[in-house]
Amino acid sequence: MSVWTHVACVIRADWVKVEDSKHDVWDEVTGRAIYNCDWLTDDDYERARMRRDWADYDRNPEQFMPTGSEGSLQRAVWVNPVCGSAAWYTVTVFGDLRDYDDHKAIRKWFTDTCSKLVVRQAVCTCEAGGETHTWTWGDE
Repeated sequence: MSVWTHVACVIRADWVKVEDSKHDVWDEVTGRAIYNCDWLTDDDYERARMRRDWADYDRNPEQFMPTGSEGSLQRAVWVNPVCGSAAWYTVTVFGDLRDYDDHKAIRKWFTDTCSKLVVRQAVCTCEAGGETHTWTWGDE
């Protein structure tokens, strides 16, 4: 039987503390995501991109978001189009990690991620090992 960990995280941030990034700034903040291609496609580019990400993960797993045997968490970033708003970004991180059950590592990732932002609100829920854990930024 497989072990699964399910994660849903939302972070509202006023701005990013990371500067002068040589990569995508969000890769620096949250960690990289392993590209998840559509397995039904015959697109060689899609599959090569995913193989390249797995090879990068094997060399430098610390550069990635938490990752199970079938892939990493995924990320979506929404930028507020209203210039006068305080919360400029909303970042969602979500996914189902197979063969992964370390809720403490998820919490550490959440804390490390939030520390790279000026956070207005943040919450992360993680179901691992038959237990549900929920953390909010500032409750540590």
